[in-house]
Amino acid sequence: MVIRKAYLKKIEPYVGQPMVKAITGVRRVGKSCFIRQLMQSLRDGGVPERNLVSVDMESLRFEAIRTYQDLHAHVDAQIKKARGKVYVFIDDLFAAYLRHGGMPGVPVLEPLGDETVMPYLDAIYNTILLKDVVERHQIRNTALLSSIGRYTFDNIGNLLSANRISAYLKSQRVAANVQSVVNYLAAMTDAQLFFRVPRYDIRGKRHLEINDKFYATDLGLRHSQIGFHDGDISGIMENLVYVELRRRGYRVSVGQWGVQEIDFVAEKNGAPHYFQVTLHLDGQAVVARETAPLLAINDNHPKTIVTLDRIHGDSITGIQVTSLTDFLSEH
Repeated sequence: MVIRKAYLKKIEPYVGQPMVKAITGVRRVGKSCFIRQLMQSLRDGGVPERNLVSVDMESLRFEAIRTYQDLHAHVDAQIKKARGKVYVFIDDLFAAYLRHGGMPGVPVLEPLGDETVMPYLDAIYNTILLKDVVERHQIRNTALLSSIGRYTFDNIGNLLSANRISAYLKSQRVAANVQSVVNYLAAMTDAQLFFRVPRYDIRGKRHLEINDKFYATDLGLRHSQIGFHDGDISGIMENLVYVELRRRGYRVSVGQWGVQEIDFVAEKNGAPHYFQVTLHLDGQAVVARETAPLLAINDNHPKTIVTLDRIHGDSITGIQVTSLTDFLSEH
C-alpha cells in the first residue's frame, strides 16, 4: 500500500479541530484507503483504539444504519469506554447519491459499480427520450435533441437561453435554429427530464423574461449522459437543493436583487425564504461574497446558506447556515 504522505500532511492541521472533514473524489480513487491510513496515523500518534470509530456505509455490517439517529446510537455505543477526544470516520452513502441519483433500482445495483449502474440509468433516459419526447412530440432530429439534452445537463445552475444554446451548437457545427431549441427544451421539460426555473426580480416583484436556469430531475440520469466530474459539484449541490425545495412544496425561482443573484427564492403561502448555496465557507472573503446578496435584501424573511461543510446551528448576522446533508435530512 502506498502511504499518501502529501494528503496526510495536508489534513493534519485539521485533525482534532471542531469541524467535520469531507474527503471527496471519484469512485475507486482511494478515499477509503486514505481514511484507513489516517486512522493508522492517529494510532501511531498514541490515540487508543477505543477512541476510533469507523463506519463503512457500503458494508452489509452497517446495513441497519439508515438514519442519523441510527448512526448516533451506533457511535454512542462504540465510545462508552473512550476517554478524551473521539475520532469518527464515516465512508458515507451520500457520495453515491450525488453520483447515481435516486431512481428506483439504483441502490440494488450500486454494489456492482458504475459498470452496471450507468447503463441502467442510460436505458431509463433513452426510454423517456423516445417515449415521452420523440414519439409524443413527433421530433425528427433526434441527434439535435440529444445534443441539447447533453448541453443542458452540462450547464445546470447556469443561466441559459435558446439563443445561447443555438450559438454553442452552431460553433460545434450542429445546425440548430433558435425555435427548434425552444421547442426541444420545452418537450424535455414537459417529459420531466428538466426543471425550468425562471428568474425573479425581488425588488420589482416580477418574473424576468429571459435567461432561465435548468436543473436535472435526477442527477443519475445526468451523469449517465455526460459523466460525473468533481468540478461540477457546485452545480450538483444547487440541483439537489432545488429538487428538495420543490419536494417540500415551494414555488422556486432564481432571485435577482439589482446586479446580485440569490440562488433561490422559495415561496410558500406568499412568504419567501431566500437560499444561497456554496461549496465551502472557508474564509472571510467567501463569507462576505455569499452573505452580501442576502444581506442586501431589506426584509425580515428567513435567509439560509447551504454549504458542503458540516456546520451545526451556526448563523452569520441573522443568516442561518446549514450543511447540505443536514438540509436534505430535515424533513
